[in-house]
Amino acid sequence: MSKDPRVALSVLVSAFEEHLAMLSARRGPEDPNVITAYFAIAEAFENYEDALDETYDEGTPLEVFSEDDYDDED
Repeated sequence: MSKDPRVALSVLVSAFEEHLAMLSARRGPEDPNVITAYFAIAEAFENYEDALDETYDEGTPLEVFSEDDYDDED
């Protein structure tokens, strides 16, 4: 089943907006709503990348940051 890149982009933008809303209402450094929104961005971005690849055989110059990437910098 082919994914529509425009729909995937809309979901990604919504994920960013939800993340910002959760940050502005944060109830501490480990607020589960912020964490959930963080992972929603990553998932939405990966879906957008997949949709671009399936439809146009293209992608973006971006990558999803992982904890392993952060640990490598230490």
